[in-house]
Order: sequence, then C-alpha cells, then structure tokens
Amino acid sequence: MNYFRKSRERVASQASFLLVAIASAAYNREMLSGMEVWQRTLRVLWLVQFLTTLAMNLGLTFVPFFLKEDPALAVRDDARRALYTGLILAGPFFTTIICTPLWGWVADRSGPKRQVVRACFGLGLTQLLMAIAQSPDQMVAIRMLQGMISGVQAAALALVAVVTPGEQQGKAIAVLQSATPAGQILGPVLGGVLATSFGFRFTYALLGGVIVLTGVLSWLLLRQDGFARTATPNPFVSLFRSGRRALAVPLLRQTFGILVIGQFAFTMAQGVFAIYAGHVIAAWLAASGATPAWWNSGIGFTAIAMAVTGIASVLSSTWWGRLHDRHTPFLTPIGAALLAASMLLMFAWPPWWAVLLARVGVGVGIGVISTLPFAVVSGQVAREERGQLLGLATSLTHIGNLVGFVLGGVLAMWWTEVGNFALAAAAYAVVLLASLRLELRTRRQAAVEGRQSLLDNQTENTLSSAASPR
Repeated sequence: MNYFRKSRERVASQASFLLVAIASAAYNREMLSGMEVWQRTLRVLWLVQFLTTLAMNLGLTFVPFFLKEDPALAVRDDARRALYTGLILAGPFFTTIICTPLWGWVADRSGPKRQVVRACFGLGLTQLLMAIAQSPDQMVAIRMLQGMISGVQAAALALVAVVTPGEQQGKAIAVLQSATPAGQILGPVLGGVLATSFGFRFTYALLGGVIVLTGVLSWLLLRQDGFARTATPNPFVSLFRSGRRALAVPLLRQTFGILVIGQFAFTMAQGVFAIYAGHVIAAWLAASGATPAWWNSGIGFTAIAMAVTGIASVLSSTWWGRLHDRHTPFLTPIGAALLAASMLLMFAWPPWWAVLLARVGVGVGIGVISTLPFAVVSGQVAREERGQLLGLATSLTHIGNLVGFVLGGVLAMWWTEVGNFALAAAAYAVVLLASLRLELRTRRQAAVEGRQSLLDNQTENTLSSAASPR
C-alpha cells in the first residue's frame, strides 16, 4: 500500500513539474522570439486550452467504464449505463446554456483574461468533486455545477477575439481550436494508462489538480491588450439586442443553425462511442481468437480511436482556417459530407480497422464544422459585441450538445448504438444542404453586388468625362 501511495504521489509531483516546465519554456521562447502581443497570447491560450482538454479527456472518455467497474457506482446494465453516460456528459449543458452568455457579459466588462482564470478554477474544483462521488446521480449533479462555473473555451475565444487583428481572425481561431483535439489525442491514452494503473478516482483527482495549476499559469502569463470595456448594464438585454441584430443577417442566422445541428450530430454519436467501440473490439477478439492485449481491450481500443480522431483534427483544423481566410468556397459542405460518410461507415458495424478509418473522417470533418462558424461570427460582428456573440454561439453549441447527449442516451436504451450513428448521419446531411444553400446564395449575392459596383463605376466615369472641359 505504501509503495502504491508513494507511486501516486510521485506521478502527481512529476506531472505538476512537467506542466510548469512546459509553460515556462513556451513563455520564454515567446519573449525571446519578438512575437507580437496577440501571437504570444494565442500561444499561451493554446497551452491553457490544451491542458484543460487533456485533463478533461483523462476522465470523461471512459465514463461508461467508470460506471461499470467502480464498486460505489456499479451500473452493470448496458441500457442504464448508456442513459447515465448521456446524462453525465450532458450535465454541464443544462446550466451552461444560461451561464455562458452571463460570463461573456462579465468578460466584456472586466476582461476575458479573468474569465479564463475563473473557468480553470471552476473546472478543477468540480473534477476534484468527481473523485469522491458515490452515485451516478451525484456525478450528474457535479457535472451540472461544472456547467455553471467553468467555460474555458468561451473565455479563450473571447480573449482571442480581443487581441487578434481582424485579418488574422480565422487563422487564430483555427489554431486555438486545434488545442482541443490535441488534448483529445493524449487525454484518452494517458487516461487509459492512469485508470489501469491507479484507478479512475485517482485519475479524476490528478486532473483536478492539473486544471487548477492551469488557472494559476493563466493568471501569470496571459495578456489582454486591446480590450475595451463595454457599459451595457444588463447581460440578457444586451445579449438579446446583439443576438437580434445578428440573426437579422442571413449569414449569421444560418451559421448559428449549423453550429447547433453539427454539435447535436457529433454528441449523438460521441456519447455512445465508447460502448460501441468496446462491442466492436470484443466481437473481433472473440471471432479471431487473437491474444488479449491493451490495444484490443475496450479501454485501449477506445483510447486509440479517440487519439486517431484528435490527430486528424489537429492536422486539418489549421489548414481549414487558412482556406477560410483565403475565401475558399464550399468548405463547410465538404466537412459535413465527410462526417455523414464516416457515420454511415460506423453504422455498418465494420471491422475495427474501418472504425479507425471512420474516426479519421470524423476528425478531419469536425475541424471545419467546429472552427469555421466561429470564425464567421467573429468576423461579422462589431468588435465590442464579439465577446457576447461568441458566448451566444458557444451557448448554441451547448444546446446541440445537451440534446445530442440526452437523446443519444435515451435512444440507445431502445436500439443499438449504430442507430445513433444513422441519426447523426442524417443531421450532417441537413448541415450539408443548409451550408450548400448558404454558400450558393452568398456567391450569387456577391456576384450581383460586383456587377452593380462595376456599373456604378462605369456611370461615374462617364459622368466625369462628360463634365470635364474639352
């Protein structure tokens, strides 16, 4: 017992030292390289979002296994386990739908840097509470509390919008969003190793400490040059007014719709993927007679599949952002088509290697679905309203997350997990058609405006020539 206790303390100590070393080294390189303030801030924010995502994925990826194997929780029935998995994953979104715009308003008044710090501390506290939860219902309640006091992504997006020049918005947001799948790459694998070696509860306690440390690093390293305080007295009134003006713009209105439907489709499939992956690899193992190993266990194969998804998303998200900044057409329809095809492939109960191939498609497709809409919102609204409207956009994604996780858990009790993949494919088909319609409409409008501008210039030149002395 003393040996294992010392081992755990040694792992936690080394992890904390490593995080401090990484952050310090990154900061020193930034200062020495003579980067602009927005570039330095973007790098620090990338590190913050990477560490929080890494810590979150240490525990959340394996919720179904935690529910089944932990003696205090002991949810053995697959149908109940799918339902509780959906509720636990959806928990934060019950409360964050309201709280995210509120924190966005606070960020507009006090600065987004403080909100990044506050979100890290809130997230770390709730992860520490999950380490001592004694029932699935307590897990759901803690996750709902998490939605009230966390929200790192929204705060980080608001800070990027404040410090980044307009012509760099798409690239900067894409770089920041790439931190999420980067954390998702290491999170499942590291979580699988920690959970196998030390148990799920120790893993939750460790990740809570990591996130609290990340909050300290955020306070020390982040900058918010260019922040302009707004004087709006009521967050919900100002949000309603800003949202109404934004919804009057067809491009923003359809962008918000794409965000909601896209997140619904992703979480509908993601909530049951760990259970599905366990069934796929178990069936292959029984049929092939292969020797059991970590990679072909339920936890191991799920970790590998999640890591593959994250790698594909990291490699593609910056590329998507650059294409957006160059005004390359039809990016969102391409991403939606790729996601729909990937969901249909998993619906067919393919062999394990085809599941990994489908997860590559999910990673590449989600890079455009999750990145480009935020870039469109950031580029289409006034600078003083970006914090709130990015908060509104994030809240709309939370609505999609909430409905997707809850409905996915309920439906998984009635049919197998592949039914969720079929529904997700249908939702992505809707995103494809909606984004394609928006793209064609925007291009037609731009062509009409271009012809009108050309006619106006020709008329002006004709009048100028007529009025000039001969």
